[in-house]
Amino acid sequence: MTRSSNPRAGRRGAAAAEFAIMAVPLFLMIVGMTEIGRGLEVKQICAAAPRRACRFAVGNTHTHATVDAEARLVLTDNNLGATAKTNATINIYRAAAPSAGWSQTTATSLTTIGGSSWTKSSTGSDQVSGASRGDAIAVQVAVNVTDTAWMSGWFLPRVQIESTIVMLKQQ
Repeated sequence: MTRSSNPRAGRRGAAAAEFAIMAVPLFLMIVGMTEIGRGLEVKQICAAAPRRACRFAVGNTHTHATVDAEARLVLTDNNLGATAKTNATINIYRAAAPSAGWSQTTATSLTTIGGSSWTKSSTGSDQVSGASRGDAIAVQVAVNVTDTAWMSGWFLPRVQIESTIVMLKQQ
């Protein structure tokens, strides 16, 4: 048995084998970080959409359809795509102001959006245009992560990102 004079002769291909072992977890980590980052971006967009739509609803006389369109406009402006814009769930609610005005006690009834103190708005039952000064308007936007995923949807499957904003009508 002869010994090679080159000490690296027995390690030929070791770097390629080590890379092959580490490439899969590295790839999964990069894809996972990208998908989680996209999820955080979508969460920010879902916070901006109801905020803008709710501000739009409480400012002037608008209808359910125009407030819904305003929320969808934010989704479009932030490049969430046609699928996310079409499949997004946008709920608009109104809670009538108590005759004595809002207090800490009456405001706590607003914590359950869609509860007994809220009336859901729809195109047929427009609660937005009928809102009076002091009424609470809530806009809720929900988007499926699979509709917004850049790569796969492996890391956040069947997750819905949702955000709700409540404002009082001032005019």
